[in-house]
Amino acid sequence: ALGPAWVGPILGLSALRIGLAGILVGAGTAMSNGCTSGHGILGNARFSIRSMVSTIIFMVSGIATATLFSTASWRATISSADKFQPWPLSLQTSFLLASALALSYGIAIKLTFTIHHKKVIRRTIDFFSGTSFGLGLGIAGMANSLRVASFLDLAAFDPTLMFVMCGAIGVA
Repeated sequence: ALGPAWVGPILGLSALRIGLAGILVGAGTAMSNGCTSGHGILGNARFSIRSMVSTIIFMVSGIATATLFSTASWRATISSADKFQPWPLSLQTSFLLASALALSYGIAIKLTFTIHHKKVIRRTIDFFSGTSFGLGLGIAGMANSLRVASFLDLAAFDPTLMFVMCGAIGVA
């Protein structure tokens, strides 16, 4: 069997299907030289034709697959105890996290100008960029797989992901 024995039962999918999905995602990412976030946000913000084409292909393929397999409908049938429930963030908590991140960015920028060791600078920037990306997705509720599936499954369309992507492109 592929992967740990608990993966299939929790997701309600066979290990073969999960393994095949992983192989397809990896192959698609390798063939396009990037993932949906890289092409969809940074590439499109830079008006890269390659990224625009890749994003269209990612989205059309994802929509066709999610709609064909009724992914959002299937995810909605899983009992609420089995669903991943993201930590509910209040407006105040979101503001505090964003403020802490902004302060951290300020510290990182100050360190960049005072420390002349390139590895330390690069790892500091990597840490804060990854933290920013993860917090943004978490605050937007993108950690909830049903929300993402509902963006791709036309029968249960939820435009939240589209707004998050557009906001990210605007900043990138």
